[in-house]
Amino acid sequence: MLKMLSNERATRRQEAIIELQHRIWCCKLCEEHGYISNAQPLVTGRPDDRIMVIGQAPGHRSIAKGRSFSGPGGTVLQKWLEQAGFPPGYLHSHVYLSSLTRCDPGRNPRGDGDRRPSPSEIALCKPFLDAEFRLLQPEVILLVGTMAIEAFFRKSET
Repeated sequence: MLKMLSNERATRRQEAIIELQHRIWCCKLCEEHGYISNAQPLVTGRPDDRIMVIGQAPGHRSIAKGRSFSGPGGTVLQKWLEQAGFPPGYLHSHVYLSSLTRCDPGRNPRGDGDRRPSPSEIALCKPFLDAEFRLLQPEVILLVGTMAIEAFFRKSET
């Protein structure tokens, strides 16, 4: 009986995560608020992933491939995982990949990298990230990049 209830909860949790991902893919808030001209939100992961990686935002390579962490950062991250003993391809096959914002914010005005999403843009996507935490309950969370780290840990005054 307990196993049946546990299986039912797991099924409901998986269904809720899939529904959340669908809502993310359909979101156009950043476009509607004028931050970008074409919203193409991205989310990559499976309901049973126990490791969650959180970055700043998907870049143009990730949007083009339809898969988070598809650029140079993802290559480095996969190499780090392999050095830690994980098999090749683990990043994209067993890790829930998330970000502070879900759309490519575009190039920065200087043209030398991606534009940092504003606090207002991050606030638009925060409910998605909060729901992912609540539903996934990951065992490990890896924050990648300054923005992700600062979003979770206050910037220290030195």
